[in-house]
Amino acid sequence: MKKPMLTLVLAIAPAVLHAQVSGQAQASAQGSASVQSKKGATSANTSASASAEGSVDAQPPAEWSAESREKLTAMYADAKARGLPVRPMARRVAEGRAKGAAETTIIAAAGKVAVNLRATQEAMVAAGREHPRDAELEAGARAMERGMTSVQITELARRAPSERSLAVALDVVAKLVARGSVTSDAVAAVESRLVARASDEAIGSLAASGDATAGGALGAGRGGASASGAATGTVRGATNAAGNTVTGSAAGSATGAVAGAVKKP
Repeated sequence: MKKPMLTLVLAIAPAVLHAQVSGQAQASAQGSASVQSKKGATSANTSASASAEGSVDAQPPAEWSAESREKLTAMYADAKARGLPVRPMARRVAEGRAKGAAETTIIAAAGKVAVNLRATQEAMVAAGREHPRDAELEAGARAMERGMTSVQITELARRAPSERSLAVALDVVAKLVARGSVTSDAVAAVESRLVARASDEAIGSLAASGDATAGGALGAGRGGASASGAATGTVRGATNAAGNTVTGSAAGSATGAVAGAVKKP
């Protein structure tokens, strides 16, 4: 009785093992196919996104008049010739169309963006940055639209580490001004952090929170500047016991101020 049973088990075992191996192989193949399918979809999406990003400087709207299309085409061509990004202008055109603005209004708005891009480029070149990045030019144009001047951009670029991108810094200036900060205060706050080699994340934190956070940070900067100015004025106006005017630096102001406060016998 035991021998026939053993024979039956030995006969069935290879079939069971083959079925298990086949099942595992099939599952593995299906899993691999699924992964490849997902990778293919991801690659396709990435390519589509890249294509969409690259097509942002597409031809002017087909429904526009021939004159408007010609003006916008010439504007795009001039920007490319100057090494300026077309994307900010194309974005402004898309925004205007979405709002139902007139063709002339949209072209004027895109032209203003072009002017700010060119001014930012010239300001950065004047600071010794011969090849500013597109992201820096775009951020600079936004900051200028909010009131930052080309002179301020030049000074900011000169004082920042030469290898440092100014894209985040300029973007933060634009955001702070948009929230109500005085342009000079926003520039000073960002500049001080650039000079101190703060990270982009640290600089971005100025505008990451609400108005209170940004205002508090800038308010502290204004207070510090006022205190410094008052101290300097006190030092320059003080006289020591010998009757000499004290004009030393802030570091030596304490001695001068105390000496000036002492009355002559």
